Amino acid sequence: MASCLDNIISVKNLCGETEPSLSGLDLFDAPEVSTKVLAMAANEEFITGRNLAISRVELATKLIKNDLQSVMAANNVLPNLTDITYEAATFKTGVVIPALAVNRGLVLYRSPKIKGSLRKTKIHNVYVYPLVNATNVTLNIYDEYAGGILNEYVVDLTANQINTFDVEYLVRGKYARVYINGDSLSFASSYLTCFTGCNGSLPNECGYVKSFYNDKQIEGKEGYGINIDFSCVCDYDEMLCGLAKGVLGNIVWLKSRWELMQSLIHTDRLNNWTVYNREEAKKFAEDLNTEYINAWNTFANSLPSIVENMRDSCIWCRGIRWQVNL
Repeated sequence: MASCLDNIISVKNLCGETEPSLSGLDLFDAPEVSTKVLAMAANEEFITGRNLAISRVELATKLIKNDLQSVMAANNVLPNLTDITYEAATFKTGVVIPALAVNRGLVLYRSPKIKGSLRKTKIHNVYVYPLVNATNVTLNIYDEYAGGILNEYVVDLTANQINTFDVEYLVRGKYARVYINGDSLSFASSYLTCFTGCNGSLPNECGYVKSFYNDKQIEGKEGYGINIDFSCVCDYDEMLCGLAKGVLGNIVWLKSRWELMQSLIHTDRLNNWTVYNREEAKKFAEDLNTEYINAWNTFANSLPSIVENMRDSCIWCRGIRWQVNL
């Protein structure tokens, strides 16, 4: 699944439009980066210089994300949360849900007890029990986030057995609808078991489900042939994305440039650039690394004030004694 971090730093596409980055920075903004230089390091793995550049940005983003979590763990800011997986329903194969041309399934709600935006509900698998074979069926996950995001999965269904689809979908909104249009499709009943109880009591600390029929949430215990398993996870990508326009965007930019320079220094390609510029590139890489470390430490020193103002289930702020890790 795509992450908001996927475009924290952009890499200019000279053959088409480039989506603006979260930070406002592009790798080609760096004075040492050009199409000519990138072409010098391209090889059979990346084919083009732009592919190489994109891979370095992705690597830098991943490393900085890991560094941030290491700093937070070292300072006991990460809570000890257990991500338990819950199942929404139980199939009753003796009860038939007949074909009907309406959208139907279930709605998964994020628990209102969760504080902040970093703790998210994740759908791991969608289970479907059809009573007829079908091909090219559209399985829909509608996320309430940002006015509504519809995700479609085209699947084939095998009759009279549980069909499992690994979606690993991170729900960003307050709820997500999981449904199939029932035109020409009959299902075995899926009896919902993970719903609110008396006085709105919750079945767990993560989420609960309700029926979805004819494009509406309804009161009932029928999932119309659909079941899911889900858990709650901490999405620290969102924290990084929220800080991308400040010093963090610059940190990823510096790290990406350093990773790219390492690729140029250690490439097995022989050409004028790699032969005559390697020593100069090593010195430039050292300067970049120093600039990166200084920027990272400045960012890390500012994190206590950032974290202390956060009220989130994925942040534990008692007794912060801050340490940097670079």
